Amino acid sequence: MDSATAFLLVAKTYCRDRSSKKTAKSIFSNDPNVDGQKILTQDIVEKLRPLKRLQLDLLILTSFSDNSTVHWRPSWFEHGCFAEGFWTLHNPPNVVTEQLPSKPGEISILTRRMRRLDDPPPIFIKTKTHWEQYCRMYGVPENFLCEEQVQLIRMGLPKNDLGMLRAPQSYPRYPEPQPKDRGRYLLDPAMHNNLPRTFQDIGDDNVIMIHSNGAIEISNWEQFFFHASQWTHMGGKGQYIHDEWYVPDFDKSKLKYQGAGRRWSYLPWTEEQDTSCRNLAIRRIGKTNAETLEESQAVTNGGVTPADSGFGEGDIETTET
Repeated sequence: MDSATAFLLVAKTYCRDRSSKKTAKSIFSNDPNVDGQKILTQDIVEKLRPLKRLQLDLLILTSFSDNSTVHWRPSWFEHGCFAEGFWTLHNPPNVVTEQLPSKPGEISILTRRMRRLDDPPPIFIKTKTHWEQYCRMYGVPENFLCEEQVQLIRMGLPKNDLGMLRAPQSYPRYPEPQPKDRGRYLLDPAMHNNLPRTFQDIGDDNVIMIHSNGAIEISNWEQFFFHASQWTHMGGKGQYIHDEWYVPDFDKSKLKYQGAGRRWSYLPWTEEQDTSCRNLAIRRIGKTNAETLEESQAVTNGGVTPADSGFGEGDIETTET
């Protein structure tokens, strides 16, 4: 993919009008690292915030299987009424799912590639017309997982020194937030061991809250008995509903937690989630040993990209979905 194609990809994804497209174009033309370079590389992607954000969003969504239920929506998806309930992740008919290399006992992480002639036929979305209907139903852009986006995904996958795909990190894992401005929730203590180590020793008086922007916050549990809870739960028809006031009996066991039903990613879901992990790690560095310091640096890197990216964010087994 060349830089001109990358510009069009960003413009189609984020820009709604002519002036926005001019802004997107300036992102490319004003960066001395991009000017004059025809071929887009991962080094260039790291320096272009909109393109890097798009890549991270795509890497997260495509780490799950086709026909997965998802709550979170990228900023470039339709929101409004579409963000009032969960949606189902599907591949367009010309894209297939494949599994990244993994070690025995580790969670399988998936990705996408373009369909080949020898691939089995699609199972869920079989035609372009069906894909267009699906996009209208869930507020998904019709160019989602187009060929250019798949190229961007492949460019950002973890690779070894020989340029071959390797297994992504299996720890830590990051919890799926609600859609933006659609409430927060308390994370089930049984799921805390998935989080970066700095969130695992929070004391008996605290709980972990996942905000709708993805930020992870440690809060005192007693405050949640004195106001209408802001985290959301599912109604019988798939919509998010707000909980009722709690009776202030100060029983921590009666708090309503979520976590097992959420998707967990090997990358932070949002910049805010990455920043909240990084900030807590920095505050605790002076109180931790060398092993925890190394863990904090891994959180800052997001396991895939270098810290200065601004996001802190072999053979492959193919699975047809």
